[in-house]
Amino acid sequence: GLDNVVTHDFKYTDKLNGSNLEANAQTVRNVRLWDPANVQQSYQRLQENRSFFRFDDVDIDRYKLNPDDQLTQLELSVRELNIGGLPNDRRSWVNRHLQYTHGYGAVASPANAVTADGKPVFTLKDVPPTGTPRVTQPQVYFGQQGEDYSIVGTKQQEVDFVSVDGTDTTSNYKGAGGVKLDNMVKRAAFAARVGDVNPLISDLVTGKSRAMYLTNIRERAQKAAPFLSFDYDPYPVIMDGRINWVQDAYTTSNDYPYAQQADTSRVENTSGLKGKNFNYLRNSVKVVTDAYDGTMHFYVNDDTDPIVKAWQKTFPKLFTKGSQVPQQLREHFRYPEDLFRVQSVMYGSYHMTDSKEFYGKSDRWNIAQKPASTATAGSTTTIPIGPPPTNSSGQPLVQVQSGEARIEPYYLLMRLPDEEQMSFLMFQPYVPFSIDDRRKELSAFLTAKSDPGNYGKLNAYVMPRDRQIDGPALVDARIQQDPTIAQQVTLLNQGGSRVDYGNMLIIPIDNGLLYVRPLYVTARQTQVPEFKKAIVVQGNKIAMEDTLQAALSKVFGSAPATLEESRNGQAPAASSPSPTGPTPASTDPHTRDLLNQANDAFGQADAALKAGDLAKYQDQINKGIALVRQAKGS
Repeated sequence: GLDNVVTHDFKYTDKLNGSNLEANAQTVRNVRLWDPANVQQSYQRLQENRSFFRFDDVDIDRYKLNPDDQLTQLELSVRELNIGGLPNDRRSWVNRHLQYTHGYGAVASPANAVTADGKPVFTLKDVPPTGTPRVTQPQVYFGQQGEDYSIVGTKQQEVDFVSVDGTDTTSNYKGAGGVKLDNMVKRAAFAARVGDVNPLISDLVTGKSRAMYLTNIRERAQKAAPFLSFDYDPYPVIMDGRINWVQDAYTTSNDYPYAQQADTSRVENTSGLKGKNFNYLRNSVKVVTDAYDGTMHFYVNDDTDPIVKAWQKTFPKLFTKGSQVPQQLREHFRYPEDLFRVQSVMYGSYHMTDSKEFYGKSDRWNIAQKPASTATAGSTTTIPIGPPPTNSSGQPLVQVQSGEARIEPYYLLMRLPDEEQMSFLMFQPYVPFSIDDRRKELSAFLTAKSDPGNYGKLNAYVMPRDRQIDGPALVDARIQQDPTIAQQVTLLNQGGSRVDYGNMLIIPIDNGLLYVRPLYVTARQTQVPEFKKAIVVQGNKIAMEDTLQAALSKVFGSAPATLEESRNGQAPAASSPSPTGPTPASTDPHTRDLLNQANDAFGQADAALKAGDLAKYQDQINKGIALVRQAKGS
């Protein structure tokens, strides 16, 4: 699909101001302050309920938290069963296979929302689950764990969760998942399969019981369609109160005529594409698995792919036409990460359309270098420099991933330059190729859209050749060399606490670039990462403040509302417009009344944020801003 990339000249400017941010307020509202790895630790500590639950992964998606609200970038994770976390005195066969059979519920938090004490703001939380997106079928029998079997519908009640007072809340499976054990032959066969006599002899198993196995969604899909390759990162979608898993599946071939072998060096080790030889790749199928009953739908995502057409004819009952995908589900499809990783690596060479330039490799791009994640690390992990790596056929790979570690692609909910609508997309920055990794200026960035109507559209934005624009590694060097930031980081990185930097995000704002990097502090006693600072860089300006909004205001003079609470627990003061000069105190009763009303509005915004009502939060913030402006005018 690299022939479908649309290229744009990025007319770079470093002269952005507060009005540019206001024009991109929804982009600012969705700047991600929580890295999935960091927020996963917070989820585990704050929301696990008991040790036999685990949050295996945190995924990024977008939801409307209220029917009339705008899209919000959410981070979600499913509370899955962790049978290894059972206490030793509760590891009997009955407990492990009949009683503790499933996970329960999920959690969600906006990527931009932070409490006053530096924790995520949960819109979906607790057991039983409350909040948005709404979950009405919280039991999770099929997920990313699923390492053992269970038998449901027995005489033994199954544990949903443990209440605050320590009592078990139980239920009994009512779904159609699993295999009925309605005769002794089936029970004996299942006992032989799992190598355990208990399913055959236990008097708790009845003719209405069902055997649950192959509950790992990856193994389940692979078993049904071993001719497909699967993306490394399944993700949950909450729809109509139920939790579903979406997995991207690929058709591949090594026999496409006159085609370059794909470079899979940047694909995750758990991907079905890792180490596979192919020169043809299509994301032809979306596999959707119900977390309660295990039902799988293999939706055809690319009906132009001749390989998937052949499989459809071979297994007509396995596949479902893409036109039958429910619209609500389609709105949560994401452009697959493994495909984008392969495409972005290959595009580093194939963006060159002039034949002489291509064969001379004079304008190759490399994936931008990844800044260090810890405050104590002096540099990023390095890879020995040597001859260009080859694939198993002995052919050179398209790019040499030499030198420093590379920045991972990431999802953004934002408005691209010269576009009117917000897009949920993947983003990958490039730097010029150099064998010794000395080139760290930004060359371009590649995006891939996910939203219905624009799904799969690839756009490359190329930096002007007559300007040297700092890439992520150069921006990080400026951050490390800033004496004010260095002093604050040193103070935070002591006394039993550890400072970690979040991912360096590049956010295009009109024709400028905004660099944002969160900073977390983890105390040894709690092991819960807390968001402490936001670092903002634009042009030659740099700021580190307690909130993203405060940092943006310091750099730009003013900033639109974010979803953060200020450190004193009030709504962010920076949400009001910055004055152009000193404003004398006024004793005018009308002005005081307006300011009191604004203060009340900000207070209600704070309460709404704590309650997870982001629509009301936004309304009250806007109301407060309007009242402050009115007071200034009076």
